[in-house]
Amino acid sequence: MKSESQTLYHATDRTKLPSIMRDGLLTSKSTMGEPIVCLSDGESALEFCDNFSDPVIIAVSLPRDWPLFPDPFVGDLTCVSREDIPVKYLRVERL
Repeated sequence: MKSESQTLYHATDRTKLPSIMRDGLLTSKSTMGEPIVCLSDGESALEFCDNFSDPVIIAVSLPRDWPLFPDPFVGDLTCVSREDIPVKYLRVERL
């Protein structure tokens, strides 16, 4: 039986964790110049950690039918959501 969810990862700075775990991953908080949430596989998320002084990785378990799009900035191993991702789909994976 095929899993009904898919797990991707979001890397960010620890200072943002309290608001993310309260409000979810919000497209309006994007630093990419577009209202998107960047997601990636686990290995790519670790690479993105280099962009933060105090990184944290958030696991994002989304329904398989969640609309995801290729990341216009980074490439093949990442994708974006153009919708806010509610807290119920998030868990802190790596502090």
